[in-house]
Amino acid sequence: MAPQMGFWERHTSTIDWCEENYVVTKYIAEFWNTLSNFVLIGGPFIMLSQCFKNNLERRFVIAFSLISVIGVGSLLFHMTLQYSMQVLFVVAAL
Repeated sequence: MAPQMGFWERHTSTIDWCEENYVVTKYIAEFWNTLSNFVLIGGPFIMLSQCFKNNLERRFVIAFSLISVIGVGSLLFHMTLQYSMQVLFVVAAL
């Protein structure tokens, strides 16, 4: 299937990964990169529930929350390929 015109076109990011854009849906630029970020979002939420269930230290809650923030930033970046989302992702990862 040939790439279609995407919802988020004109891309403003400084990076466009090797995955073809808008192959699966016109709303997600890099479908598989975007999809893979659900592990970075969902996994830490499962661990957060365990933190609260087992009354673990605050450092674990902070760590798992930050991993989720990185996942959300990466998801938004790969979905849109917009510079503002790239900055959000990079700042979250720092």
